[in-house]
Amino acid sequence: MDTTSNPDSPAGDDRIERLGRLADLVLRTARKIEAHRLQDPRITPLTALESMVLRHVDDHPGTSPARVAEELVMKVSNVSAGLRGLEQKGLIAKAPAPHDARQVQLFVTAAARESTARVRAEWGRLLDAALSPGAEASEAIRVLTDLEAGLD
Repeated sequence: MDTTSNPDSPAGDDRIERLGRLADLVLRTARKIEAHRLQDPRITPLTALESMVLRHVDDHPGTSPARVAEELVMKVSNVSAGLRGLEQKGLIAKAPAPHDARQVQLFVTAAARESTARVRAEWGRLLDAALSPGAEASEAIRVLTDLEAGLD
């Protein structure tokens, strides 16, 4: 019998405790990564709101502002402010929706893809320096990907 799926079992309690610890570590690590001052001058500086919106549009090309707000659980006005900043920085492009020209679809630009690649490269170097030699990130990536998908 699999006791990890039974919340009344000691093993279930241990699993919940470990997952709570994982959540805490993810949040603390994310804060430290976000606080890292990016060194590459070719990276376009973004606010936290702009970063969140840009990541979402990058993951969902062709999405709409209303959909971004819904999926990020944000007010449309906040998303609109983030989109304005991203558009001014040349990182987001808007196109008329094919089914309704009054609606817009959102896409990241080549400049956004380049800046994002530079950010990820810096973050990769940051984590490489922090990680124990020989430690492998593949399992962590798999687990975090599963968690992200499961929380959608």
